[in-house]
Amino acid sequence: MIAYFDSSAFVKLFVDEPGSAHAAATWDAADRRLSTRILYAEARAALAAATRARRIEPTGLVDVRAQLEFFWARLDAVEPRAHIVAHAGDLAEAHALRAYDAIHLASAEAVANEETWFVAADDRLLAAAQAQGLTTVTLAE
Repeated sequence: MIAYFDSSAFVKLFVDEPGSAHAAATWDAADRRLSTRILYAEARAALAAATRARRIEPTGLVDVRAQLEFFWARLDAVEPRAHIVAHAGDLAEAHALRAYDAIHLASAEAVANEETWFVAADDRLLAAAQAQGLTTVTLAE
């Protein structure tokens, strides 16, 4: 199985929150893991926000960032090429998606086959992925 992780799913791998165990099990079950290259910046921003909100202690940020790097190194990045970005615009309009969510969906569609699972915790994005014909794994709890 190939698992495409959006940022809401990826962050659950190294920040303990509802759905983290399911995210880890999905990661472990996958033969290959994918996401857009933009995921890295999204994940770093999520860590910074979690630190500001005190969900991650500032002293623990270095360790959590190291975990992010560990998982990032084991993920294949989909480049946000022009055709993917253009398709993301269409998806944003069609499904009322935020820009980065549309980039994730367009990236997943660009590489998807019958073995690909789209992994996320965002209900709107999951509904859009299903409408586009992707198999989904929901981590929302």
